[in-house]
Amino acid sequence: MHTDARKGQFPSLPWVLVAFLLFPATALAFPTTTMSWAYSGSQDGESLGTSVAHVGDLNGDGYQDVAAGAPSYNDDTPDHGRVHVFYGSAAGLPAQPSWTAVGSVRDGLFGNSVAGAGDVNGDGYDDLIVGAQDHDDGSGDAGGVFLYYGSAGGLASEPAWTALGETSNDQFGCAVAGAGDVNGDGYDDVLVGSYRWMETQVRQGKASLFLGGPGGPEATPSWNVIGSDSGQNLGAALAAAGDVNGDGFDDVLIASPGYSDPQADEGKVMLFSGSAAGLGATPAWERQSDWEQARFGMSLAGVGDIDADGFDDVVIGSAPNDIYHLQGPRVWLYKGSAGGLSEASWSALETPYLQDHIAVSGAGDVNGDGFPDVLIGREILQALGGVSDHHGDAWLFLSDGDTLEDEPAWAYTPKKAEMFFGSAVAGTDLDNDGLSDLLVGSRGYNGDYLNAGLIGLYLGNGEASGDDDDTSGDDDTSGDDDTSGDDDTGDDDAGDDDSWDEDDSSDENDSAPFGQNGGWDCSGCAASGSGASANAVLLGLLLLGAAGLSRRRSPRRR
Repeated sequence: MHTDARKGQFPSLPWVLVAFLLFPATALAFPTTTMSWAYSGSQDGESLGTSVAHVGDLNGDGYQDVAAGAPSYNDDTPDHGRVHVFYGSAAGLPAQPSWTAVGSVRDGLFGNSVAGAGDVNGDGYDDLIVGAQDHDDGSGDAGGVFLYYGSAGGLASEPAWTALGETSNDQFGCAVAGAGDVNGDGYDDVLVGSYRWMETQVRQGKASLFLGGPGGPEATPSWNVIGSDSGQNLGAALAAAGDVNGDGFDDVLIASPGYSDPQADEGKVMLFSGSAAGLGATPAWERQSDWEQARFGMSLAGVGDIDADGFDDVVIGSAPNDIYHLQGPRVWLYKGSAGGLSEASWSALETPYLQDHIAVSGAGDVNGDGFPDVLIGREILQALGGVSDHHGDAWLFLSDGDTLEDEPAWAYTPKKAEMFFGSAVAGTDLDNDGLSDLLVGSRGYNGDYLNAGLIGLYLGNGEASGDDDDTSGDDDTSGDDDTSGDDDTGDDDAGDDDSWDEDDSSDENDSAPFGQNGGWDCSGCAASGSGASANAVLLGLLLLGAAGLSRRRSPRRR
């Protein structure tokens, strides 16, 4: 259901401090690096976790739900693709999908993109949108987009609305997003990208907006924007920005990562403002990277109001594609204001890796301080020197009440190779405990099946067994990162024989963590960690400023 960005906005920092004084038992908790829940693909090459999204409340039970795509799933013939949805509850996510849909054509890549559409028909239930960028309806692989309505019984089995690309190889549906309510009519709208769309030049790209209404989205788009030159790939990434200028209308971000002027493939991102008449014909704001091969805008996200000033903020990622052009950060924060987006106020991830794929998402409020945070994933394709490094990474950056902190409060790099951990990320409060939880995709995970893929959940409660910071040998139930040899159930010690850790350096007997049905065996995977006390946090705030909000995790031993 669409929510006005101004309603329920996060409190200002002084009120957060007052809350800490009045409720000393409150703790700021962080996720652990032990998955509390996971689900893996059930066949070779499925690539589950290529896309992951928080999709709102699809069944109206008061809990947020999530979706994940496996675009290479084979259903008799190759690459039909499928999407799983898991409904949230007080107990978190279920062991098996609550709903699954499979693509209708071979090689369609159904699920290469998924997103919450908001409530497009005004029935009080959020809806789901799925992209299949190679869907072929008989006129070539133009692509397709499929919308499923939510209801009290959950998602319908068949799409209520379908839109198809115009010509062969458009890649319509390569990116999809719920745009929010851009014209203020009370119905949420849908944004679709087709990065290979061609008018007069190859791969100009196009992004299209379909307005919602009582009968669902309109049959043809009310608004389009087209790349102005060949190879711009406009629409390869797009996102809802929230209301960045506080005018009461939602805005959208659209990227052209192949934009070149004058630097080759430097990339450009445009913000289009909403109004009573819909999206504007020209961008209200645009930025290009001035960094050759940066592919600025390959990932985009509206992340909420980081500083509680009444204006929503956005995060933009790049994906450098050339070993000679790797200097500089990969992710930037742009804050909203009455005049629109500002210059970048924060940046991160300067480690030079070739062919990064960056995924960015608003995380919600992970530590309970009243400010939204940001989750970033990076599936590293190749390190400098040509050495394969497909583990991947994920980082959580907290708001300090003004911008994002310089250092991550939570980070994880799995030891298991070929995971592509961080291929997609999302954050939301799935169990209504007041703390957002983190969902991370690993599209290359090898469990019972080769490259089956995986999605993993990291809870924001930080209150289960395991202290996560011991020096050595305390025999916690799970996840303490001891130096070696304590036989914990689920850590990554250097020399023990854990039953389900990922890749110890010296043992050979770890067993796969997933059952034959693709579900996670949680018999030994309780989340672990602890939250900082409110008094300690308050003291840190008073003495050290906003940096005291985060308890830093010790580096993970490898």
